[in-house]
Amino acid sequence: MVRRFVPAALFSSLLAIPLLIFPLRLRGEIRDVRVKIVADEEWRHDPDWVQKAEAGLRAISTDFERLFEIRLLPGKFGSWESDDSVASMERLANDLDSRSDKEDCDILVALTAQPNLSHGLLGYSLFKEGLVMVRAADDATSFARTMKHEIGHVFGAVHVSDPASIMDVFLKGKDFDDLNREAIRLVRGRLFNTVEFPIPKPVRPGAIELYSRICAVIESSERQRKLGWRDLPGIRASLDENGRRKAPELGDAHLLLAQICIEEKRYDEAARACLAGLKINRGNLEAQNLLGIIDRKQGRIDQAIRRYQAVLKADPGHPRVHYNLGIAYARKGDLESARGAYEKAVELKPRSAEAHNNLGETLLRQGNIGEAEKELGLAASLNPQFALALANLADLALRKGDFAKARELLDRALKIDSEIPSAWIISGNLAFREGRPAEAVQHCLRALAIDPDYDKGWFNLGVFQFGTNEPASARASFEKAVGINPYFAEAHASLGCCLIKQGIVDDGVAEILVARKLGFHSAVTHLNLSFAYITKNKLDEAIAEAEQAIALDASQPMAYNNLGVAFTKKGMLPEAERQFEKAVRADPRCRDGWLNLGILCYQTGRADLALEHLLEAFMLGPKDGALCNNIAVLYFRRGEFRAALEYAEKAGAAGFKVDPDFLASIKKRLNGRDGT
Repeated sequence: MVRRFVPAALFSSLLAIPLLIFPLRLRGEIRDVRVKIVADEEWRHDPDWVQKAEAGLRAISTDFERLFEIRLLPGKFGSWESDDSVASMERLANDLDSRSDKEDCDILVALTAQPNLSHGLLGYSLFKEGLVMVRAADDATSFARTMKHEIGHVFGAVHVSDPASIMDVFLKGKDFDDLNREAIRLVRGRLFNTVEFPIPKPVRPGAIELYSRICAVIESSERQRKLGWRDLPGIRASLDENGRRKAPELGDAHLLLAQICIEEKRYDEAARACLAGLKINRGNLEAQNLLGIIDRKQGRIDQAIRRYQAVLKADPGHPRVHYNLGIAYARKGDLESARGAYEKAVELKPRSAEAHNNLGETLLRQGNIGEAEKELGLAASLNPQFALALANLADLALRKGDFAKARELLDRALKIDSEIPSAWIISGNLAFREGRPAEAVQHCLRALAIDPDYDKGWFNLGVFQFGTNEPASARASFEKAVGINPYFAEAHASLGCCLIKQGIVDDGVAEILVARKLGFHSAVTHLNLSFAYITKNKLDEAIAEAEQAIALDASQPMAYNNLGVAFTKKGMLPEAERQFEKAVRADPRCRDGWLNLGILCYQTGRADLALEHLLEAFMLGPKDGALCNNIAVLYFRRGEFRAALEYAEKAGAAGFKVDPDFLASIKKRLNGRDGT
């Protein structure tokens, strides 16, 4: 978010810089931009305020249409109540943004005549939000000049120290300087009313080059700043004593450059722009916020959190920083702290679709389906074009088993933005749940083609690969996920499961314990640990983990099965049998439960019941050669030799080496007088 400040260091005219060359557009391609104008209670004391505001906007529109093929159309007029206790235009603008509704307009122009505002600023703008605030002026010319200056910021113009430019830090000029003209022409197609970054992706490389050149000129003016620019003739007359003391310096070009570089993942360039901006204005909180984003993007989560907390110590009412703090906590796996940060962001900015979405996503990760649905629904209603919120609602529908609703929401999300990785991941989950694992993998690969560093993409790819019995591929995917995000607890837990399945038990347990340390506690994690401890013959630990799994999810059949195995190894056969019976009651398709129950019955001399249970296991997994061989043995002992031969042949076909003497005995009985 670019924050517009006034007064800064003087430097030589930007006209000396060679201009960038951009493709020419055909004249007549006018872009209509609708503007909603609202006035506070003090401004509305003038009964003609609507006519005056409309006349000022139309005059500005004439220049914008002539220079940039942008037509500013007065859409709606309304009122707002400015908080008399607020003395800062920045705070007043952010407060209005937190509760404003532009309806079907693109730009919101707010007019204020509040008498308690501190001196020094005549206007203020929020670039991403498309909001402009203009203060009461003594004459119509000054009012129109301020509005033109601020709307220029909305289209990417930045401060200069060129007295002939309307973007001069002291509002001395009348027209846009050449480089700001190029900036507005380049950014004229910017997006409004979107959660995405407003400058479209195809334009960003050119924008980085242009703003880099502007920043270079600003930085070259350091000599003039050291000479004491605030005392140069004419400047003292421009500001009162309070304005001279608090006037920020040129920094918005650096901040905008940093934001574009962040969007393009050019993090080192973004950091350099922020640091250069801080040399100009050491107290720039937005530069610190952006440095926090850069830290987070490059994996320095704790450092990012410290930066955000420092900004909030200086400005506790900064909703965007609370939101960014929530993202950092969520990436670290601290979901409770993330939730608190998002709730504060929502409190400060109730109309933030992004904050409601992230709060909903956090609640979803915590298993709070009802509250998650409420927050995600709010996000989608605040911005019906918010593809990510629709994708998260699809994820919620999928978790509730409503596949049709999930598909409908995904179709809407991908129609709005087909380049949103999470929507493809959720599409993959839907395909996997519907029995199309190959399609699920392809959806994951599509997400990773969009963002190769998408940790959740690698994680879900691993889930699909593990589900199709590809533990080696799944392991590689999970390792990629934790390599990108070492705080990704679920990926650590799943990597541990893969390692255990591959027989690398100690490493697997270590990964699961990392996940637990990161705050991830799930029935599946306890279940995997119980299996690992069984393989290590740590039976008491195995029992404790299985019981914790059941405490979290009593419907987990394999938790009962693992309890049964541990009790069997401890010689507690009646208790083991009860647990195996609970496993198959919890899920009649629990093959391991039937298999272990059959083996236990055989060991305790109940061959007929054993055969009954083993046949249930066979129906659920007919390719198990060892199981087929055991069924053949039981049939043989019952004297059912044809059935014994049938299952012995099934065992051989499945790759099990059947004892030749056993086969010979079956055939002998079939061919002899004892055959049946």
